[in-house]
Amino acid sequence: MSDFSKVKGVLFDLNGIITDSWAYHSKSWQEIAAQLGIAWSSQLEEGIKGRDRIDSLNAILAAGGMADQFSADQKEALADKKNAIYQTMLDKMNPGDILPGIMPFLDELVANHYKIIIASASANAPKEIRKLQVESYFPLIVDLKEIRHNKPAPDVFAKLLKCCIWRRMNVSASMMAWWASNRLTPPESCRLALAIPRY
Repeated sequence: MSDFSKVKGVLFDLNGIITDSWAYHSKSWQEIAAQLGIAWSSQLEEGIKGRDRIDSLNAILAAGGMADQFSADQKEALADKKNAIYQTMLDKMNPGDILPGIMPFLDELVANHYKIIIASASANAPKEIRKLQVESYFPLIVDLKEIRHNKPAPDVFAKLLKCCIWRRMNVSASMMAWWASNRLTPPESCRLALAIPRY
């Protein structure tokens, strides 16, 4: 049984936990799919949830039988186009988009001196945090430029644990064992950023 008295901090994903920005992502990707003539489905939507832009685009192209029809540069252009659509939609985000129960929970964590950190697959996370007006709760966000694979791979969480928990939060023996089982080692340097350029 875990000893929660030793817990020093809490890691939060953003989408689906703090807020539900998926509707914006979904509409953005649906527009891209429509432009490519690819039929949208609930199965395709579920398959890209939580993934970064390129992984999501690859899944959409595969669903339309177009996996090999675009170069890496063309894919980047399509992903950028999706992100531009999403950014426009994101401008509508506000504190009213915070999911029920989150603010009292965050206040309780702060009052009890827990560290609170965002571990999101989205490089738009800093903007979303600003739009939600909760920057003061989340001073640290994982820098996606320093991980090899985005979600659904565990690299985002592993990076955060190695950079923050291990050095600042007195991580438990069970977490150390998890690192060892996944052949993860602490990096030579750990850098966290408040701004991430790409999703």
